[in-house]
Amino acid sequence: MSSEKFGKLIIISGPSGVGKGTIIAELIKKNPHLQVSVSATTRAKRPSEVEGKDYCFLTDQEFDKKIKQNKFLEWCHVHHHHYGTLREPVEKQLAAGINVILEIDVQGAKKVMSYYDTQDDTHNDRQNKSDIPIVSIFIIPPTLETIRERLCKRKTENKDIIEKRLQRAEEELNEKDHYHYVVINDCLQAAVDEIQKIVL
Repeated sequence: MSSEKFGKLIIISGPSGVGKGTIIAELIKKNPHLQVSVSATTRAKRPSEVEGKDYCFLTDQEFDKKIKQNKFLEWCHVHHHHYGTLREPVEKQLAAGINVILEIDVQGAKKVMSYYDTQDDTHNDRQNKSDIPIVSIFIIPPTLETIRERLCKRKTENKDIIEKRLQRAEEELNEKDHYHYVVINDCLQAAVDEIQKIVL
């Protein structure tokens, strides 16, 4: 089956606080035909977040049930909560020729790239999934101190959680070479323009 029949799967990863959400929001403004996959999570909803738009908020029991039913394209445990990408909505959009953005961490990105890898024959349920074109982009900060400043400005996590996120950020930065492209978010508009060129 020709990959032209499928939309493009665009994986965007990067450490917490690097500005992924802001970049994607700007990218969508310029390219409204792009769709962002809404992840599922068991963490509590923040005051500014909207159910079904920012996340699909699930209880631990609901999340576990969907794991058992193989409803996730990928899922992982991060900072004491579960996060995952529901398989059905993503694959419906791709099958309709829609380009879909996945904002996921490095664990999830590895699982997704493995799932669609033509060299990996462990996923017998893929059928023609290997025909789906994938572009993976890793966003990095100018410095780790930039991450600290952005996380502190959010005022959504306490000091201990921020330190854990910074430690994890260092670990995640070592994974950047597994992606097709690496983009530095030093200037928001420049980063958005660079990613738009990559995507288009």
